[in-house]
Amino acid sequence: MKLLRDKLPEGRKEIIPATADETYPAKKDAKKKQKGENQKRKKEGKNPLPHPEGFIVAAAYLPTLNIFASLCVQDRDFNHLLALMFMQPLRGDDYVVVDGEPLYNGTCDNLKRCTIHRRRRIVRKDPRFQEPKKNDLSTYLKGV
Repeated sequence: MKLLRDKLPEGRKEIIPATADETYPAKKDAKKKQKGENQKRKKEGKNPLPHPEGFIVAAAYLPTLNIFASLCVQDRDFNHLLALMFMQPLRGDDYVVVDGEPLYNGTCDNLKRCTIHRRRRIVRKDPRFQEPKKNDLSTYLKGV
């Protein structure tokens, strides 16, 4: 990051934020296979598989410079070691916005949690949002 900052023109020495996130797309036909497997597991009294077979795509982006600092596509789960390597180009950045995934802890100095991801986690745990309401949306939101 220091090398990149040194190459910027004098007028572009502003704060350089970054954002990093990962997603787990399913492999082709994996959702169909998972559905069948979970039906078998239900009959056997076992817990269902939480996710279909897939892979990981992770990206770190510098929005003020309009460039990707890091891109990772792996056929395995995202883990702390992978997160350390993935976040290496962002060391020394002013701040990095992440989704709150614990794997990012200790990867950069100035990690900030994304407010959207934080609110989604709160809503997932809120019992008022667990049971869908049959009334219209405005009536539902008045109770929130």
